Amino acid sequence: MFFYVTYGTLDYLQKFSHNHTNEKLHIMHGEDQAILFYESDNKSLFQSPHKYEVIDRAGELRACEYAAFNHIPVSPESRPLFENRFKNRSGNIESEPGFIALRLLRPIKSDTYLIVTLWESEHEFTSWKNSSSFEQAHSDSSPKEKKHQSIFLRPPYVASYYAVE
Repeated sequence: MFFYVTYGTLDYLQKFSHNHTNEKLHIMHGEDQAILFYESDNKSLFQSPHKYEVIDRAGELRACEYAAFNHIPVSPESRPLFENRFKNRSGNIESEPGFIALRLLRPIKSDTYLIVTLWESEHEFTSWKNSSSFEQAHSDSSPKEKKHQSIFLRPPYVASYYAVE
């Protein structure tokens, strides 16, 4: 399964979405751009997509009020370690209030993984970020690993997106 993303103006992406009703396209807006994304086993509908392989998932993609796209640049030699850490995470997020879906996405043509989470509201995402569940999920799995060089090429960052009315 692949996850496709494209960015653009809200107006353009809405028109594109209306012309492709055969796929479950999700359109949201951020601070300075809109985003359109979907999952498929088929070739992308987008002319220049950001393409990812879905390597872990929880929940089903559906309409939501808030989405967090966590961009994590990982060095090539650290990909197996990063993926293993994530796959061995505790599944606490799935039981958080307001949680809808999660995707761990391996980049096809870049070094930046995406962790996408969909939420009923930004407030519920923020509540989870301030919880012991979040802290536990993001702690290093062993003190021995702390001695190793960072697996990240650059600092990770989160992009926020909101439902389109």
